[in-house]
Amino acid sequence: MVHWLILAGIFSLQMGCAANQQKDVSKNAVKAAGKEVIKKQAATDSKSSKSESTKPVQSKPEIKAESKSELSGETLYYLLSAEIAAQRGQIGLSASLYTKAAELTRDPRVAQQATRKAYYARDDKRAIAAAKLWNELEPENLEARQVLAALLVRAGKTESAAKHFEYVLQNGQHSERQSFLLITSLLSKEKDKEAAFAVMEKLIAKRKNNPNALYAYSQLAFLVDRLDDAVRMIKKVVKLQPGWTEAYILQTNIFVRQGYKAHAIEVLRQTVEEYSDNTKLRMFYARNLVDAKQFDAAAKQFEVLTEDKKLQHEARYALGLLTLQMNKPKEATEYFARLLEDKKRIYESQYYLAQSYELQNELDKAIEAYKQIQNNQYAFEAELRIALLLAKQGRLKEARRRLQNMSPDSLDKELRIYLTEGEILNSAKQFEEAVKLYTEALQQLTDNNRLLYARALTAEKIGQIDLAVSDLTSIVKREPENAQALNALGYTLVDKTEQLKKGLGYIKKALKLEPEDPAIHDSMGWAYYRLGQYDEALKYLRLAFEKLKDAEVAAHLGEVLWVAGDREAAQEIWNSALELAPNDDLLLNVMQKFTE
Repeated sequence: MVHWLILAGIFSLQMGCAANQQKDVSKNAVKAAGKEVIKKQAATDSKSSKSESTKPVQSKPEIKAESKSELSGETLYYLLSAEIAAQRGQIGLSASLYTKAAELTRDPRVAQQATRKAYYARDDKRAIAAAKLWNELEPENLEARQVLAALLVRAGKTESAAKHFEYVLQNGQHSERQSFLLITSLLSKEKDKEAAFAVMEKLIAKRKNNPNALYAYSQLAFLVDRLDDAVRMIKKVVKLQPGWTEAYILQTNIFVRQGYKAHAIEVLRQTVEEYSDNTKLRMFYARNLVDAKQFDAAAKQFEVLTEDKKLQHEARYALGLLTLQMNKPKEATEYFARLLEDKKRIYESQYYLAQSYELQNELDKAIEAYKQIQNNQYAFEAELRIALLLAKQGRLKEARRRLQNMSPDSLDKELRIYLTEGEILNSAKQFEEAVKLYTEALQQLTDNNRLLYARALTAEKIGQIDLAVSDLTSIVKREPENAQALNALGYTLVDKTEQLKKGLGYIKKALKLEPEDPAIHDSMGWAYYRLGQYDEALKYLRLAFEKLKDAEVAAHLGEVLWVAGDREAAQEIWNSALELAPNDDLLLNVMQKFTE
């Protein structure tokens, strides 16, 4: 038997010829090829309809006349030509040819394929015609009904669309609730939201007190941002069917999107108290408390959930992450250790257990915990952390050797290794070695902005100002809206050169992009100080110090206060910063400069 793909190649050479001109093709082979196409489509249909078809059809319509037994050359010509067109990406032509074949065969599987091809070709008129034929041939096929209904909504024929959706609701093997959810999903994807809502309104018109229908309407309104309609309807739902978890969740999400987060959480709190045994709702409440940064309240809810056999491990995992967020690493250690004992969330728990030890400054335990992580998604990060911790212990050579022995499987990972090694060298104040490393890395990862930025900051520390300015300028040329690079370039020019106005210009651009960034406020203040405008300098530096209790910002603010004559305030600022960073070189140098 000649394979149908070989026949397709023969047909492709004679696209404009009638089927009776194919004299060199075996008649039996042509029949076999046509049956293969039908068979292939049947297999495709079987797979695609498993999830959407909701009621088995009692009997498939037989393939009429020529399709049932004798497939004519003309039919085969359309089928094979449609396949070839689809393979070539000519979806519109494929849809046209499949439609012709569907009209000739009156086979629902071919009509289904014609509908799909026309849909993807955005040929709504042809898609509707094919879908109508498919629905005519298989009137009990719910997928055909759904597709036709969606196409009719797109065409603005809401009355007809509603009738087909009504059939789905009345005849689906799924529950009414599930059928409504499917319809909501289909309608929410339509561009014409008014038409979509018109259909939904027709469906709920005779279901005024049906919570499933009203929930579907509310969900559709939520999905397309008609929030007033959504909240009005969901309130009816929770009255009609108290205790429906998904309804309370949807109500909360609507309130949050409206901007009433506090109200959403309060209503949710009252609901959880009323339905205290509803663990799913309590978990949702706890997560909303985390989003609202109410960590203590969230922790209490997760603690309650640890008593539930089904949710106890998820609750412990959440508590572990939450206590890390709250800077309670000792408590986090207990949660992650318990999860490892129970063999739950093993990879994540091992990684965060190591982080918990690290935050407690138990470096040996942290290193050993990180070493347990192998061949999973956390392994790469664990290796980087081990190197950083070894360096922190003064084992610099071992740390670098570990990094250099890594075998990254992507350029991004290679970059991370270089940056980590550079961070280690900077921490050890081996700035010249760090610049050398970044330069070698840039030979492998040419013009990488992150490497250029790291080299610029390091070069500035050892007085290589021209290199720092050159690297930062290169970044800004490629990324003119990179606020971090603009700020660094402006600050370098202001602090290390006499190009004060040019530097201030870059900083102003950075501030426009990131108006709340305290580091940029610090740069603005320092620029005005260098220009002799002390009042402006103090305004920005005070603003920076309010947001960021940083030693460098304190050094700058104190210096300007001292020079402006307020020495007592300067000393107070320096002393407060000294408590947080007693070994900061810049802060100590500034204090020594003015107080000794």
